[in-house]
Amino acid sequence: MESVKTFIKFIAVPNTKEIGLVIAEDAAELGDFEKTLKKNGFSEVGNAKALFAGIAQGGKFYSVIGGDLPKDLYDMLAQYETGQVELFNQSDMTSDAITPDYKNLSVMFLVAEKTFKGLPGAQREMLLSIGPVYRS
Repeated sequence: MESVKTFIKFIAVPNTKEIGLVIAEDAAELGDFEKTLKKNGFSEVGNAKALFAGIAQGGKFYSVIGGDLPKDLYDMLAQYETGQVELFNQSDMTSDAITPDYKNLSVMFLVAEKTFKGLPGAQREMLLSIGPVYRS
């Protein structure tokens, strides 16, 4: 548990264009990791729209991956380090775009090993390529 705390402290320092990924051994450990993130000032975001709003305002955010990545979230992850993030607004059929202020932003994803292994190959590859990974 100490090593994940060190990892979280590393990724919790704003000023990175990378998104952290923690792959937990099981659901119980995933819950422990969530508690650790909350103790380090992270807020949970449940979907792409909430993450987009968080990126726009700045802060520390995490999301738990419970199954396949929704397309809008997958697209945001792919765009995050490019300096511009877009989200399609279904209500008015337009795209909203923001420029992340990396010096005031930290984003992390959590996933259980079993869920991670069940993701389609492209989604697993995306998660492994977005930034530092901690696997317990």
